[in-house]
Amino acid sequence: MEKISNYENLCQEWAEKFTQMDHLRLQRLLPELRREGNVLVLRHFGRGLAIDRRTGQIAARDGGPLSWNERLNVYTLFAYCREGAALTGKWVPFRSVPGAGAFAPAFDRGVLRPLAATFSGKTEALRRAAAALGGTPLTRSDAGFLLPAFACIPMQLLFWDGDDEFPAQANLLYDAGVTDFIHVESTVTLAGVALTRLAEAAGLPLARGAF
Repeated sequence: MEKISNYENLCQEWAEKFTQMDHLRLQRLLPELRREGNVLVLRHFGRGLAIDRRTGQIAARDGGPLSWNERLNVYTLFAYCREGAALTGKWVPFRSVPGAGAFAPAFDRGVLRPLAATFSGKTEALRRAAAALGGTPLTRSDAGFLLPAFACIPMQLLFWDGDDEFPAQANLLYDAGVTDFIHVESTVTLAGVALTRLAEAAGLPLARGAF
């Protein structure tokens, strides 16, 4: 419980920082961010979110609960998006994201292996789940999708189902310019949210080892 409380405290700190940010500047940097009355709205993996401009609190427009990971992804997007940030069109694995190399082994253990294991033998369930998150199909693997973490941060999910000889495998690719939009450590929480949301949408338990 203490760990959860600490993360909740961190979210509250970020909420207070958000109230001091230049919201017009954020809208200029992030065209996907729209103002509706006293809230700013955007979508995170297809889910509508509203950020109260007066309190910094974030709510899901579907009324459901939000994890601290989802909220921190929004706050760090706002805090770290740079002037002139733009997609490069070059796709790279997590280990090649600038500054991510040291986290690559943990990313493999906590995201890629559990992702593959969760959907092993369940390719159709993965397709349905990816569609529920706003994903669009790709043809680069047995089941590949372009997933919108945010409109400015697309991710490619590639999945190869297993057979009698080889286990299922998965990979997540980022645009090479992703760290112009968000902190490198947040690329891990983006992947964690994707994994959790996909499993929930498919009605499947997460494989052991997931973050």
